[in-house]
Formats: sequence, C-alpha cells, structure tokens
Amino acid sequence: MMKNVESLSDLNFGAVNEQFARAWQEILRNITDPATEAKKKRELKITVSVVPSEDRGMATTTIDVKTVLAPVKEDSGSVILDFNEKGQLVAKTHQAEDQGELFLNENDKQEAK
Repeated sequence: MMKNVESLSDLNFGAVNEQFARAWQEILRNITDPATEAKKKRELKITVSVVPSEDRGMATTTIDVKTVLAPVKEDSGSVILDFNEKGQLVAKTHQAEDQGELFLNENDKQEAK
C-alpha cells in the first residue's frame, strides 16, 4: 500500500522523528553540562535532500539531522616544572586538598594545622 507524503514524518518511514529525538537529547545534555557556556546558542538542523531519477519518475530522499552544541569552556591552571629522581624533567600539579598551600613550606604547613 502506498502512502502520500504530506509531512516530514512521512518520509523515510518516520526516521526524522527518531533522529530528532536523539539530537534533542544531545542538546539537552549539552545545556545541562556545567562545563559549557549557559547562554551559548545550540542548534538542531534538519536537511532534506531530494535527488530525482533520470526519468523523473522517482526520487531518493535523505534526511540529515545535525546539532551545533556549545563547546566546553576553556579552563586554565598551572604546573610546576621539576626534576624527578632520575633527573628527568616532569610537570607537577597540586591536588585539590593542596590548594592554597602552594607556597607554604613544611614549617608553615605544621603551624597552619
């Protein structure tokens, strides 16, 4: 049985609905991700391509759903360059519990406790 194509969901057995739902969830996850800019615009783009056959009696349809998401925010920090016991240059960073203690020497740390 043939069905008239009268809406977007009639094309390709309704594939656009499934693709939209997947892309929509991707956008919602991106919005709720605290590592992204809150006010940045997100986009969901649906492209329908129609390529007719040579005799124009038929056409191939393609539905393409793409998202444009907010990128992860830039983050900066610092590392201290040092040499390990083998004399190799290494980069070191402080763990979260060490924050605020970056320039305290051992005596200062004992007094702070």
